[in-house]
Amino acid sequence: MLPANFKFNFDSPTCFKNPVPSYPWQWRFLGRFMFGFDMIRYAVSKAAVVLFTQELQGRLQGQNLPITCIAVHPGEVLTEGVLSINNFVVRAIARASFLSAEQGAANSLFAATATEVKEDALKYKGKFIVPVGKLEEPNPVAKDDRQVKGLWENTVVEVNKWLAEKKLALLEAW
Repeated sequence: MLPANFKFNFDSPTCFKNPVPSYPWQWRFLGRFMFGFDMIRYAVSKAAVVLFTQELQGRLQGQNLPITCIAVHPGEVLTEGVLSINNFVVRAIARASFLSAEQGAANSLFAATATEVKEDALKYKGKFIVPVGKLEEPNPVAKDDRQVKGLWENTVVEVNKWLAEKKLALLEAW
């Protein structure tokens, strides 16, 4: 969805307040009229899931914890949300070609229950899968350690701010 050269700002303290520092020209001139929501912001959030999954996996492995973290793309799923926020063209395309909710659950179920994942966990640890159970290379930002670590650190800062406001214990350092 995002161009390979998209400039992420996960390493900036403002990454959650301003997740999209600039919009690709395709979005500015066409995409924003197609969708009933900010598709670029959505795509940035999905990239963040992949980066967070990778970093969490690395930290769990560093603690020798036998947990497998997988970033799961369910596929394009026809949901009430998709139908309610998009225009008639996108709704028609969605009705004709998107997966049902039941089909959309298959990839998450694969990640959680497939014997292949259990038997070959190293193959899946910290990876990104698309339907059903296929490994896929994510956006190149996933290889940018500064962005990956920045997202983790900024997430910890924001979560700790929220916890402090609620007078709850802060996250412990890894």
